[in-house]
Amino acid sequence: AFRDSIIVSLPGVIGIALQAVALRDGSSATVAFITSLTIITVPVIGWIFLRQRLTPALWIGAILSFVGVYVMTQPLGGRFGWPEILTLIGTVLFGFQIHFINHYTRKHDPEAVTLGAFIHSVWFCLLLLLAMPEGRHLLEPATLSNLLRPLDDPNPIVRWAVHWTVPYHALFASVV
Repeated sequence: AFRDSIIVSLPGVIGIALQAVALRDGSSATVAFITSLTIITVPVIGWIFLRQRLTPALWIGAILSFVGVYVMTQPLGGRFGWPEILTLIGTVLFGFQIHFINHYTRKHDPEAVTLGAFIHSVWFCLLLLLAMPEGRHLLEPATLSNLLRPLDDPNPIVRWAVHWTVPYHALFASVV
């Protein structure tokens, strides 16, 4: 389960990273709208790769969603650029991730897959953090000491909260 959870976590981490890069230059409304197409990519991926049958309602929903993206992004007017392409790739990756979750949680204990996917997501994000110049400064001693300073707090609730949120700080920082 732990090894298979790599397959579960990787598309999500890459998709989130692509989304973060897209948000640098793209409109957050457009990125969010394109990402919402995940509800369409899941059945289409199932239809293409798993030979799942799509109902007429799903086909109509897919067509309406793509028309909405077309109207919102105006690709012929030059508004469908790299941010939108990266977001669309991330959206497709999210669709694959949902299929992987469905497959591997039937094959293994769902809690083990979830824990493994979380652990793999954290170290994938840390690798991304180290690979990006903007992220490397977050690992400098001064930055880390500021992040970990509340661990010296005499209040046990503050220490507990920081202890459990430090991994999320690393995950969030690598995505941003």
